[in-house]
Amino acid sequence: MHKISSKPGSRVILWTNPRSTSNAFTRCVGHIPETDIWIEPFGYAYLAALNMKIKEGVDLPSRYEGNEELYKRASNLVGSVMDLPFTPHHLSYSYTKRALEEAKEKNVFVKDMGIGIREDELREYIPSGYQHAFLIRHPFLTFQSLRKASFKQLLCVGAINSEESDLTFDFRHYPELGEPWEFYPRLHALWTYVRENIDANPIVIDSSDLLAKPVPMMTKFCENVGLPYNESVVNWQESACGTPWKWPGNFSWPGAYNGTVLSSTRLLAPAEPLPRDQLPHDVIALSDDAMPYYQDMYNHRLLISTAA
Repeated sequence: MHKISSKPGSRVILWTNPRSTSNAFTRCVGHIPETDIWIEPFGYAYLAALNMKIKEGVDLPSRYEGNEELYKRASNLVGSVMDLPFTPHHLSYSYTKRALEEAKEKNVFVKDMGIGIREDELREYIPSGYQHAFLIRHPFLTFQSLRKASFKQLLCVGAINSEESDLTFDFRHYPELGEPWEFYPRLHALWTYVRENIDANPIVIDSSDLLAKPVPMMTKFCENVGLPYNESVVNWQESACGTPWKWPGNFSWPGAYNGTVLSSTRLLAPAEPLPRDQLPHDVIALSDDAMPYYQDMYNHRLLISTAA
C-alpha cells in the first residue's frame, strides 16, 4: 500500500459502520503524538440531512453558505434526537472537506461512517490527500449492538412510543438515527469507489480480528498508513483519550453509545455472534441483507500470520 498524501506525516480516514468497535479503534490512534482526531464529520452531516428530509421534507444543501437558516434548523433536529448541541456549519459537507484539507497537525485521523457518503454526488466532498481504510464487523454483532444502543438513545430523548419495550422494539422504524438497511451497502459502495479511483488495495480490518490480536493488527495498520506505533496505542488509562477529539459540536462523548469504551483500559476480547435463532427479527432481517456486502469486504481483510 502506498501513501497518498504529499504532506509530512499521515492523513487517513477510517470508514466504518456504527457499532463496529470504531471508537475503541480511535482511542488507540488517539495515543499517537501529533495526531488530530476527527469524529464522524460526514456521518453527522448525513444525519442532519436525513432528519431535515424526514421531519420537514426538505433537501438540505451540501453547502452552508447561503443556507444558514436551514442549517440552524437541521442542527436543532439532529441535536434533539442525539440530545447533543451541534454547530450548524460543521454539518456541511463543503465545510468538512475544506477543514480536513486545511488541517495543520502532522497526522490527521478521521473516523467516519460510510453512510455519510451515501450518494454518488457526495463523493466530490471526499477530501484530497487522504488514505482510506475500512473497519468492518459481523452484521449480527453490529446490528444487535446497534439495536440495544438505539433503544436506549430513543428512550432517553422521549422518541419511543410509551408502549414500546425492548422485546417489541424494531429499530428499522426509527430512521432518524440512521437508515440501518443502508449501512453495509453504502460502506461497500464507498470501498468499491476507493478501489477503482483512489487506491486499488485499501486496508480492511475486521473488528474481531482486531480484538483478538490488537498488537499485531494495530502495528500493521500504523505501518500501512504511516502512523508511528507505540505501546500506549493498545493500553490506555481509564477515561483518558489521549488527543482531544474533534466532534461537529460542543460535546465530547455521546453517552448512549460509548459506555464500554469509556470505562475500558484496553481493547477487549471479541464477542461471538449469538446463534441466529436467539436474535431479534429486525437484527436477522438486516443481517441477511448485509451479509453479502460484509463477506466481500471480509474476503479482502488484513490477515496476520498465526505466529504473530
